[in-house]
Amino acid sequence: MPISADAPLLIGDGVGELPCDANIPVGFNTEWEYTLQEAQIYSGTTILLFTDGLTEAMNINNEQFQMDRINEVANKALAQQRIEPRELIEQMTEAVHQFVGDAEQSDDLTMMGIQFIKKTEPSA
Repeated sequence: MPISADAPLLIGDGVGELPCDANIPVGFNTEWEYTLQEAQIYSGTTILLFTDGLTEAMNINNEQFQMDRINEVANKALAQQRIEPRELIEQMTEAVHQFVGDAEQSDDLTMMGIQFIKKTEPSA
C-alpha cells in the first residue's frame, strides 16, 4: 500500500506513519473511487494529522522543514513522554517557528492531534 506524501504520524510505541492510500479531498471529484482502509491503533497512541504547509514550511534559505524534522520533533516528544495532542502540536509549532525564523510564511499550516485512549470496563 503506498504511503501518501503527508501521511499522518502515529506516536506511541515508537513513531511511524499511518499506512494509508493517498486520496483526494472528499467532494473534489464525484467519480473518484475511495478505498476502505483500516489500521490497528493501540491505546495511548497519538495520531498527528497535518497539511503540506508543515513539511513545506520554508526558512530564509528556501529550505523546507520536511518529514525528517517532523519525525525528529515527534521522537523527542515521545522520549519526553509529551505526546498528548496539545503538547505535541505546541512542540511542532515551536520547532517550525525556530526553523522558519524571519522568513515570510509561504503556505497555510494546519495540524490536528487525536489521542486514542481505550476505555476499560469497570470490574464487577
